Amino acid sequence: MRLARFVLPALPLLAGITVTVTPGTAWSSSGEAARPLVPAVSPQVAALAVSNHDCAARGRSVDTTSLAIFYRRRDGTAHGRITTPAGVREVNLGGQLAGGPAAVAQWCLDNGYQVSVRGTDNALWDRTVNDAGALGPGWEGLGGVLGAEPSVSVNPESNPPVGLPPDTQVHALVRGVDGHLWYKTQEIFCRVTSCVPSQWTDLGGALLDRPGATVNPNSYRGVFVRGVDNALWAKFGPSYGAWGGWVPLGGIMTAGPAGGFEQLSDASYRFFAVVRGSDGHAWRVVNVAPGSWRWEDLGGLLASAPSVTVRQSSGGPFPEIYVVGTDGWVYVNSAAPAGGAFQGWRRVFLPF
Repeated sequence: MRLARFVLPALPLLAGITVTVTPGTAWSSSGEAARPLVPAVSPQVAALAVSNHDCAARGRSVDTTSLAIFYRRRDGTAHGRITTPAGVREVNLGGQLAGGPAAVAQWCLDNGYQVSVRGTDNALWDRTVNDAGALGPGWEGLGGVLGAEPSVSVNPESNPPVGLPPDTQVHALVRGVDGHLWYKTQEIFCRVTSCVPSQWTDLGGALLDRPGATVNPNSYRGVFVRGVDNALWAKFGPSYGAWGGWVPLGGIMTAGPAGGFEQLSDASYRFFAVVRGSDGHAWRVVNVAPGSWRWEDLGGLLASAPSVTVRQSSGGPFPEIYVVGTDGWVYVNSAAPAGGAFQGWRRVFLPF
């Protein structure tokens, strides 16, 4: 059923949403004192997406310390930088991407990643790669007509085929050329057995940029979008149920958002989103109580949209934010576990 299109009205920050404005922090590399923000340059990396394996939390005996950063270079090709205990591996996935980041979802078959992109034909394409740098057979076309880069997340699969793990359902959310939010699912085990991905579902709305999808370990999902008013809007719902209505979160954005979650000390989870503000800073809005969201300025100077992943530690899971700075470097800002504060920006690498 096609949902009626509606235009997200321009709204100020709503009552019940508190805004915390703290001074933005300048970039600093590991071990360096904070340095002044540098002038903008043309970075080699156009944008990025990041993911890591958290399969051990689902009972899989796989490495949880690997981290993959995928990005589109200025020549339009997709590349990856995969870090494992064995070292750092650079991977060329090829293809031709139509702007923006390749989105990635972690999965637990073969320590692999699925990289989803918008091709130059504006359709959704994906390709797999594992920690050893072994590529899948080629780019697989999933159709659609995208108006921006995709966002994907892995949801637990309630009834997988015998012998396959239960976390094999990928949810893709995209902005269509009509400005609506569109949604479809794909089973990773379609690569092993015969099955057909779902059809595209129109979720309505009026988006200016790519969405930011996330799902927490309780199988509750969220998607954040930049509306036509440049404010942040969101939808939430159970992984195997209906999506809720649009929730206005205010703010002023200049790029697509990234969605994430964090685990608190009582083992509960809360959603958050990270956006690039009109000042170029990374801003985070977090759900601090039912119906209440708080904005905080994380500083930095972003050249493109941010990306979020959740990593594991002995103290529990913690979120990390990755961005491309205006100096061309990739930076990360890690939070302390149990809903702790973010620790400040540090350099990761300078793409060549």
